[in-house]
Amino acid sequence: MTNKAVLYARQSTDIQQSISAQISALVDWNNQNLGAIVVADFKDQFSGKNTHRPGFQSMKTFIKERDIDVLLVWRYDRLARKLSDLVQFLEYCSNLNVKVISITEALSGEKNSFAMDQFQISMLGAWAEYQRKVIKENQQLGFQQKYNEGRIVSSQVPYGYRWIEGELLIDEAEAEIVRKIYRLYYQGTGYSKIAEQLNKKGLLNRHNKKWVVARIQAILKNDFYIGQVTSKYGNKNRHDVPIIPMNLFYEVQSLRKSKHIHKKWVVRRFILRKKLICPYCGSVCTPQHTLNNDKTYYYYRCARTSSDGTSHCKGVNLNAFDIETQVIQLVNDYIHSDVTVKKIKQQIENKNLSIKGKNQQKEKQIQKRQIKVLSRYEKGEITDKQLSESLKNIQKRKQKLKFDPLIPETIVSLLGTHLDVDNNPTVAHFVLYQEIIEKVLLNEKKEITAIYLVGIPYNILKKVDEKNV
Repeated sequence: MTNKAVLYARQSTDIQQSISAQISALVDWNNQNLGAIVVADFKDQFSGKNTHRPGFQSMKTFIKERDIDVLLVWRYDRLARKLSDLVQFLEYCSNLNVKVISITEALSGEKNSFAMDQFQISMLGAWAEYQRKVIKENQQLGFQQKYNEGRIVSSQVPYGYRWIEGELLIDEAEAEIVRKIYRLYYQGTGYSKIAEQLNKKGLLNRHNKKWVVARIQAILKNDFYIGQVTSKYGNKNRHDVPIIPMNLFYEVQSLRKSKHIHKKWVVRRFILRKKLICPYCGSVCTPQHTLNNDKTYYYYRCARTSSDGTSHCKGVNLNAFDIETQVIQLVNDYIHSDVTVKKIKQQIENKNLSIKGKNQQKEKQIQKRQIKVLSRYEKGEITDKQLSESLKNIQKRKQKLKFDPLIPETIVSLLGTHLDVDNNPTVAHFVLYQEIIEKVLLNEKKEITAIYLVGIPYNILKKVDEKNV
């Protein structure tokens, strides 16, 4: 019976142009030595540093789903340069009874020589991994040398610039947007508002993407725009095509810093943190606060709106105390029945049992270490001094163990009382509602439409309505 074969070829860059040569060599070798029927060939133009390559993944699926006998490659490092990836893939092929042959790296060729073949492959893989590391180190040295010579290390330049044939050029259309961002911020416009203004005017980011807060922030703090070249290789180099005047750049940095310093630290416990769902985009609503005339206002706002602006999601703003009061009242109406209280108490008890189990597991791991050390001492494998040092280290580990806290018993007692909270909820209330509430849904009028409790698969508002009927 004639064997069926698959070919695989890989090159790292478009410049090498070696794939066609590899495929040709594989076909010739098969014709001269194996005579198998070549049913498919797979190719990649990617580095071999990992196996996240479309051709490689397609080839894996193909040999799994088809009755394939042989996989031919030019060298084993074409499959993977990392030894662990190569060994894992070879085991994958072995389990499928697919023989992997490198036509330039002959193995033992003996019958029943799988162990020796694996050893040789491992040695070849180790060498390929070593080569990969050397290449990477050489690249790093090359980048460092480029930086030391005052050159720009990478062709990946910031928005507003282009790198063309080794020369740094200003993209005037993008540069004007960068200048606009700096002007708006200096005039008092915040990150989110800047993003919204640009998006509304159709001044999109590179690749036609909408502006988000993070991109605005990145541009406002990037000193490349004043001619400074900063990288992990140093921060002393400069280029001669700045976009932003130096005085404006540093005034903007000072303004950013002042806003950060004056931001008040808030310790309020938002009991519906990560529970409220935005009716427009489905994101969670995150805690926010503002200061006005020395008074602090607390609210929940759509996380996507906060991070990316209203051009990405219209979002909602919810007064924290008002929405918490409404949710708590509805939860109260539901849970004040013997059946529901019992369910929730059981839920909390189960949670505590789980926490205790995890904490005990951590203690057992330390105990196992201690038993292992004592066993080695009894066998004479370690000295008195080594035993003493090992026990000291184990004791230090034990002292550093972080155990997950149990849900306080006071929370269970809360279930039998009125559960209203004030404008600054207690720790017990915060933990209770975080534990029992899964999510709260709203409509565009900011009305609560559904509340789901952990472990209860239905909207409790419907049950509340049934009780009131």
